[in-house]
Amino acid sequence: MDMKARGMYVCRTLSYKGVEFEVLEVPLEAKMMDIYKKAAEFWAELRVELLSASAFLGDDKPNSSQLWRLYWASHQRFFRYVCMSAKVPAVVSLSKQALMENKCVVIGLQSTGEARTEDAITKYGNDLDDFISGPRELLLKFVEENYPLPEKPEPL
Repeated sequence: MDMKARGMYVCRTLSYKGVEFEVLEVPLEAKMMDIYKKAAEFWAELRVELLSASAFLGDDKPNSSQLWRLYWASHQRFFRYVCMSAKVPAVVSLSKQALMENKCVVIGLQSTGEARTEDAITKYGNDLDDFISGPRELLLKFVEENYPLPEKPEPL
């Protein structure tokens, strides 16, 4: 985003002339494995709660197939973010090593979380006190917009 703001990010493709590629498999750190496990448990529990809430509402429930399409789409995006974040320590280490060897480093991101950042700025304002977590914001958005609740009673 910084490069885009400065006008430095113009092209989507770089030349591959003289470029070498190496695919590396990076083992997950124990901390990341624990985060992944807890996230999987949370999403399983959320699924159970959604089933329960949908059953409780009976005829008043929203379109069930739409809810589950949104659930699985959010689930998939959430874990894509988590898997990308798991690679960051290895990418930083490899980049530092390459720079010490006077090599150029180009890092391509499939998703930057820009949409989640913009949503958070809209929601919380420009003065953010903490890092914006793409997975967290995605999860909150899904729950806030799609969790089946009975309609609010009319104010007295």
